[in-house]
Amino acid sequence: MLDPSILKQTKNLKEFLLNSVSQPWCSAVYPVVSMHWEGKVYERFEACTDLLPALVDFLVKCIKASDGNVVTATEMINNKFGMSNDFPIFMAVIDISWFDPETIKPDTPVPSGIGAIPYLDRLQDHLGLEDHHATALKMVELQAQYWPNSPRKFTPVDIEYLSCECRKYFSYVNGTKKFEGKNVFTPKGNFN
Repeated sequence: MLDPSILKQTKNLKEFLLNSVSQPWCSAVYPVVSMHWEGKVYERFEACTDLLPALVDFLVKCIKASDGNVVTATEMINNKFGMSNDFPIFMAVIDISWFDPETIKPDTPVPSGIGAIPYLDRLQDHLGLEDHHATALKMVELQAQYWPNSPRKFTPVDIEYLSCECRKYFSYVNGTKKFEGKNVFTPKGNFN
């Protein structure tokens, strides 16, 4: 198990990631591109081991200066990182809202990911709203009506994520996305 005390100990962190956890140590589900810092390009492993400990103050400064807005924090960070896909930055920053909602507000506007846009567009049109954030807020409001016993209240990032999952579902149903190479869940019984 990862001991948080080694996060700032580059040598020990590298040793742990390379030799103490199952390989690969990272997921390829989301694209993580190289980042830039002070004229040098860093790939994923070097960025999280060599560079991250030195960036803590910079990251904290950007996040605190964002006034609780995940989009603002992500843009401030990526202005220095120069990543062609800032999704990993967004995911790290939005996770702060779970643990410190005063620093990153849970109801902050979130960017619409490429996978969620088609479904959010349909919801926005159906609800007659002006943008995806208004749509997410309306869906959060509707939760009380359609799922009153939910274990917790949704936030805009939940709606963005669920919209992405709904778009994927309909892509499988209409055949524009195939199951080949996927783990397929086969329920027992007839659910028609």
